[in-house]
Amino acid sequence: MALNANKVAGAGPKATPLAPDNYPARVVQIIDLGVQNQRPYKGVEKPPINEIMVTYELTSEFMLDDEGNEDKERPRWVSERMAFHNLRADKAKSTKRYMALDPKGECEGDFTQLVGRPCLVAIVNNEKDGRVYNNVGAVSPPVKGMDIPGLVNEGKVFDLDSATAEDFAALPEWIQGIIRDGLTALPFETETEEAAEEDEADLPY
Repeated sequence: MALNANKVAGAGPKATPLAPDNYPARVVQIIDLGVQNQRPYKGVEKPPINEIMVTYELTSEFMLDDEGNEDKERPRWVSERMAFHNLRADKAKSTKRYMALDPKGECEGDFTQLVGRPCLVAIVNNEKDGRVYNNVGAVSPPVKGMDIPGLVNEGKVFDLDSATAEDFAALPEWIQGIIRDGLTALPFETETEEAAEEDEADLPY
C-alpha cells in the first residue's frame, strides 16, 4: 500500500502520477503497524505477522502551488507497507529494503536508525478503478558520487513498544485505522477509548 501523492491535502492543483523511473530519495518515516492479518497466498492461509510502513521523501519531485509551480517546501512522498522479517529471511521485502538502505550493516538491523538514509526509489504505476497510482517497485543504494539533498520534513519513527498516546494521535487517521484494525493491543489509551470510558461514567446505572 502506498501513500499516493494525488490524495495529499494542501493548496494547489493535484499532482499527476510520476512516470516510472528511479528517483533520489531519503527515508522520512518508519511506522510500526503492529501484527496484521495476511491475505491468503494461492488459496493457502498465512499467519499474522508484524508489519511496518516505510515512507520515502523524493528529493527531486514536489507538490504544486496555486500557480501550478513546484513548491520546494513540499517534496512528494511515497510509502510502502511490508511484513517485517528477520534479516536471515534474505528473500523478504523487508530484508531487501534494509540491505539497500544499510548495505554495510552499520545500523545492525535497527530500522529505526534508517530515517534520513539516502536511496534510489524505483516508482512503478498501478491502475485501479480507472486511476493510476504510484507505488514502490524497488529500492537501491544511491549511485556512487550522487548528491542527494537532506530531508525537508522532520523524520519520524513510530514504535508501538515505546509510543505514547500523543505519538499515536500525531499519525494520520488512516494510519491510526490500520494499527487499530490490527491484532496488537495498544500499550496506551487512545482519545476514542478515553471518551468511551467518560461516556460510561456518565451513565445512570
